[in-house]
Amino acid sequence: MNVVRSISGGLLAGSALALVAAVPASGLLASAVEAQEAFAINASGWEGGAYAEPGSDNFSHCGISRDITEDLTVVFSLNPRRNLNVGFLRPSWSMAEGTEADVTLDVDGSLSRDIGALPASPNLLIVPLGRDADLVEALKLGRTMNAEINHPDVEDGSISVPLTGTMVGLNGLEDCIDTALEMGVADASAPETPQEVPGIDPSAPMDRQTLAELLRAAGFEEIRFAPEEQVPEDELELNHVWQVGPVVGGLHQVPRGGPEVEIDAFGDAYVDVLAGRCPGALETEVSETHIFDNEYALRYDLVECTADEGAAYVALLFTLDDYHYSAFFHEGDPENRGVAEEATLRIDQVIRSLAGFDTAERVDEEAGDGEAAFGEGELPEEAEEPPAASESETDESEAGDSGSGDSGTGSSGAEEVDPQ
Repeated sequence: MNVVRSISGGLLAGSALALVAAVPASGLLASAVEAQEAFAINASGWEGGAYAEPGSDNFSHCGISRDITEDLTVVFSLNPRRNLNVGFLRPSWSMAEGTEADVTLDVDGSLSRDIGALPASPNLLIVPLGRDADLVEALKLGRTMNAEINHPDVEDGSISVPLTGTMVGLNGLEDCIDTALEMGVADASAPETPQEVPGIDPSAPMDRQTLAELLRAAGFEEIRFAPEEQVPEDELELNHVWQVGPVVGGLHQVPRGGPEVEIDAFGDAYVDVLAGRCPGALETEVSETHIFDNEYALRYDLVECTADEGAAYVALLFTLDDYHYSAFFHEGDPENRGVAEEATLRIDQVIRSLAGFDTAERVDEEAGDGEAAFGEGELPEEAEEPPAASESETDESEAGDSGSGDSGTGSSGAEEVDPQ
């Protein structure tokens, strides 16, 4: 699981709950580990076994491949964390390094997925499937997988793959991983080795383009970002700030650092930062922490700051993926408390859906009256539209004039952005 390295709509994320997908170690078509007959897979034309990391004898993953036509080879790979990938190899392709593709996979017209993908080489495209149980089941039982690949360097991206033998082949991958774990040559708890693609650093914080895709996947049609140079440098340590309707959103990310799941410590520390910015009384409502596979986590908090100037509500989502602890939040005045909660819960649901987790329950509470009451902060003079927005998503409103005064969390300068 890696936010989704793929976001619905087909953009590769810099971290969203590891959802976004796990690309195994490079060397997908490397030579199989020798002298390991226990790993051998041969089923209806699908052949493969265990594969080593490039330049070493360390176990990387189990893989199978099959020549579909003279110009197309399809590969499946499964790593010790049970993340599945499919690869399409065409000698005629010449994809530029680090470029992204939008891929739609359809199995028998009954199940479809939109997934972001990266080329592992000029003629090999890796599509991360993660741990999507419904998709894996469809691949095992289905007759045909159709792929539509949208990439600037691919002219004909329509591919049809017969799924004969995939039941035995994919089960063989699972048995191969079981054998590797039993023999002690694989470690399911070790961090995944990302696909080595020039220009792409999976441990880097989420970029604005990726965040925009995540927000759009959550159903936000109009998103306005504060210019990067005007995002305040303060104790909130925000990577991005945006406005959706009447509420202000922010994202804070820090490196994961180790295998421990410390989502509560991360969340509590960030709430303490908000408490230090509240000039009045702070109340926090903490939901149950959800931990998945003993390595990923989600937590939802609702924070209320009440002061003489009024009140503000902040709905926070704390997440832990392969690379980052993240804090997503939306802030609104009492009148827009429900909007802030809904906005944050939508992100929660997208992440859960992409990762194959249970859908989050929504919080439904009454909103009051008042104004934002967190500490002051520098406000951006203008807001920027998210990159690559469609015409329907283009923000036609203009930013308001600069000013001073209370600005909610002081994170974005929401008061300086006129959504009308």
